[in-house]
Amino acid sequence: MNLVDLGTVAGALLTPPIAFVAALWARRSGRQSADATVVSGVNQAHGSVTAARVQTRGELELRQRAALADASAAFLRASDALARTVQQLPGVVPEERHAQLAAHGMAVETTLGPLELWHRQNSYVMRKHCGSTAGHWRTMR
Repeated sequence: MNLVDLGTVAGALLTPPIAFVAALWARRSGRQSADATVVSGVNQAHGSVTAARVQTRGELELRQRAALADASAAFLRASDALARTVQQLPGVVPEERHAQLAAHGMAVETTLGPLELWHRQNSYVMRKHCGSTAGHWRTMR
């Protein structure tokens, strides 16, 4: 047996294991690629869901701020009307004072309701951001 025959025999003996190892590596690479694709898809889906939640949360916050601004403006208008009525009391007949004060006082109480409701709903958030539970605005009146 010469050297050429020995090389041919060695090549013939090594070809199947090399082909088998190459097939295993190709299979493993395919699985890793598929796994990476799945992970990438899952991460993209999580990112999309998170973005949708942030957008929804932002829209909700804008609607809440608009509602709070409307309720605050209504309360301030009613309070201004009551203040003007109180300033005009010295010139009003005593029998009419109670009726005027009652009407404006009822308007102030009515417009205060949405602000109190907003405060109750958001008191946890306010305490969380302000870091304190002292100085509750309702008890300060």
